[in-house]
Amino acid sequence: MEKSSKKLKLDSEAIPSNMKSGDPLDVGDLDYLNDIIPYRCPKCRDERKFSSLSDLRLHLDKNHSYQVGYVRPRARMQVFDAKSEKTKENNSINEGKRKTSSPRLEIRSSDGRSSPLLLSFKEDARILESQLRAAKEAEMRNKERSYHRKTGHVNESGTIDSLHQKLMFSRNQQWKAEEALYSIDSVLDNLEKSVEMRFRDQRCVISDLASSLDNRDEQLSQANLTLKSLQKERQKLMRETQEVLQQSEIKNERLKFELERRDDVLHSVKSQLQDLRVKTKESIRLRDNELLLTKDRVHHLELEKETLLRDVEELMRASDQDSVHLKQALGTKERQLKLVNNELLKIR
Repeated sequence: MEKSSKKLKLDSEAIPSNMKSGDPLDVGDLDYLNDIIPYRCPKCRDERKFSSLSDLRLHLDKNHSYQVGYVRPRARMQVFDAKSEKTKENNSINEGKRKTSSPRLEIRSSDGRSSPLLLSFKEDARILESQLRAAKEAEMRNKERSYHRKTGHVNESGTIDSLHQKLMFSRNQQWKAEEALYSIDSVLDNLEKSVEMRFRDQRCVISDLASSLDNRDEQLSQANLTLKSLQKERQKLMRETQEVLQQSEIKNERLKFELERRDDVLHSVKSQLQDLRVKTKESIRLRDNELLLTKDRVHHLELEKETLLRDVEELMRASDQDSVHLKQALGTKERQLKLVNNELLKIR
């Protein structure tokens, strides 16, 4: 029982990598996986990761050796291959008994292959079962011998009571042994389930890492293609810039010649402008004199205009008075004409 319980406490890192993945891996694949898959501490979880198994073991020895339930990791050869002399002797002695043991201990992995760790648990359980069966048979033989030795000296009722007590004690021990075997079976079942879950987790992790690596390879190839295209575009742009620089140099030469020509034209224009300024100054002076004369004439004309306006107003007032007088005369004439018409009508 102590041996099986100790083996149950082994760290999962002692399981070989080809067992975890379910497929055989060569040394190159293991080195590649060690480079891309970090080792995680089972106590610290995702907080501490290590690039190699030796670093993880040093971390466990240094930081987690005092924790309850911790077992120092052993070498894989020691766990899976090396067997004690006692186990070998028991295997050779109980070979026939192990063939007829309970089918519940036939533990296999999900892919149909027996793992070394599960085989070691199975062998330990079979050894314990055979030892319990042998102890039970030896105890029954000893009880029979003691019963036959004591039949002539002990009372029959006392002998029956003692035998009954011994029989109940042996049955109790047998029940405890069977319960221990059942607990070992349940522990082995749970261990098998946990190992299978660990296998599936490791496969998922490896597949995820492989897919991410493929995606990164695709991204790297795309980046290389874009880099090549950018280099081609850069070379093309360099050629175009060289051509543009050559054309700009030619244009600069032309512009220099054109600028010199325009400078000459500007000098000639400036000289002509100076002459025009002199001439315009004289003409402006003459025009200023003419403007003064015209201003005097305008002033006289405005005065004459005002006098004419006053005369026109007087004439308008006179014409208004004449029109009033004419209207009055016409009114009197019309009245007189009406009187004459009335008289003529009377005469007729």
